[in-house]
Amino acid sequence: MVESSSGESKQTFYFKLSVFACVFAGSFQYGYNISSANGPATFIKDTFYPVPANLTEVVWTKANETWTVTDCTDVASCASCNEADCKLDYASAAIPVEAKKFSEDRENKYAFQVGIFAVGGITGSFLVKTLITKFGRKGSQAINMFVSLAAAANFLGAYYYKSDVCFTVARILIGLFSGFATGVCPMYIMEISSRNDRGKIGVLNQLLITIGILVAQIIALPALMGKAELWGWFLALTAAPAIFWLLTYTMTAESPRYTIIEKSDEASGRKVLEKLRGTSNVEEEIDEMREEAIKAQAEEEMSLGQVLSEKSIRWQLISICLMMLCQQLSGINAVFFYTNKIFAAAGYTEATQLKLSVLIGAENVAMTFVSMALMEKMGRKSLMVWGYGIMVVFCFAMVGVLNCLDKATWVPHLSVFCVMGYIVGFAIGPGPVPWIWNTEFFQQSARAGGATISCVICWVCTYLVGQFFPAIQLKIGAYVFVFFGAICLFAFFYIKAKLPETKGRTFESIFNHFAKMNGVPEQNSETKIPLTSRDDE
Repeated sequence: MVESSSGESKQTFYFKLSVFACVFAGSFQYGYNISSANGPATFIKDTFYPVPANLTEVVWTKANETWTVTDCTDVASCASCNEADCKLDYASAAIPVEAKKFSEDRENKYAFQVGIFAVGGITGSFLVKTLITKFGRKGSQAINMFVSLAAAANFLGAYYYKSDVCFTVARILIGLFSGFATGVCPMYIMEISSRNDRGKIGVLNQLLITIGILVAQIIALPALMGKAELWGWFLALTAAPAIFWLLTYTMTAESPRYTIIEKSDEASGRKVLEKLRGTSNVEEEIDEMREEAIKAQAEEEMSLGQVLSEKSIRWQLISICLMMLCQQLSGINAVFFYTNKIFAAAGYTEATQLKLSVLIGAENVAMTFVSMALMEKMGRKSLMVWGYGIMVVFCFAMVGVLNCLDKATWVPHLSVFCVMGYIVGFAIGPGPVPWIWNTEFFQQSARAGGATISCVICWVCTYLVGQFFPAIQLKIGAYVFVFFGAICLFAFFYIKAKLPETKGRTFESIFNHFAKMNGVPEQNSETKIPLTSRDDE
């Protein structure tokens, strides 16, 4: 687009392609791989850990139903065969014990391979600061795309060579990719956006994550790629967005903030900024970057240790880490990972569970669109407060519903309603906003380090929920949602009391909100200093 007569900037094709390529190749892939291991799980386990012949012959009967040991996918279902109304067709007492041990081993091995995705994510998060500082936002993403391609190649190797080692390597690599993507993608799209567009553009990160989750759920249906002979290609599809990004590499922008502030190249940065905005009237943004560049030059790029110890950003760092912690410990991944178990507890058939899971994924996408529409109208803080408030209500409602499933035939349907209500709350605020704040809370010298630390917190919490939620749920049942509700309640009050509304504000204005909390002077940039006057020693 060309500039208007008033000189007002436009969202050009160059800007839109840069944003889309980033969130499609990064955020979408991350979402796809959150969900991709669930659909073909049975086929993968059958490939790597086939049931021994002596166990497949055992048929167990209970309540006029029959099933083989291959249907025992977890310890609980195998253990139920020892109940009084259950008998074995074979007299040997050693067979059920052997079957239970095999089932446990098989599940534990697969759980390890699924869980190691988060370990890769933690590692990738630690690399954010180093790579984006050395190679830039765009160059570091290029490196990350080759990590995705390597993961896809290992998924195919695992399928064709029946190699659980290749599968494990692929899960580590795609976790590494995802951990880095969660740090760089929100930062990149926020840095190339204008101040008035930051909110709605920032939501695109979460939107493409939710679309990735939904697409993986749909493609994994039996009518599409949910087949034993296609699971390797289903997982390898993660390479498609990476290939798209590499093909469009020359048509997308490097972050002007990186070029001007960190590389001290105003001429190149101005040229890219004018192309992004569709106007030559970018002096106000250039002035803001000059001011930040002067401060960055004086402060230098902060190391992780300096970010952790720097007094002037203490409450920004505490707040964003708490927001990432609350985002994950609010139970969202538990809900997505275990919706089928929640619906199974409510008495729905397996076919219905699959349809409900897709419905929940579609709702998550739809509500993220709603968040995008409201972000610049209601503001970040308002959407966070409303979101967590809604989540509190439905977390505690879930406890009541899951404890009363046998009270009436209509009660199980309320579990679906509770899950959908919970998703509404998460999608409008707690899902997208922390990734926006992850950029807005920090000025340039601390942004890379702050993003690294907060992403590590996010991935550690993801790992903890994935590893320990099943065991905790087994011990306390539906009351696990009391814990999730308490986390949401804490976030609700913390946001209301401590955090600023960042809609339409400069990075300096946001810094000044936290200045009093941090016990440091506010910044004042009335005096404009040209970038070329900096001391470049």
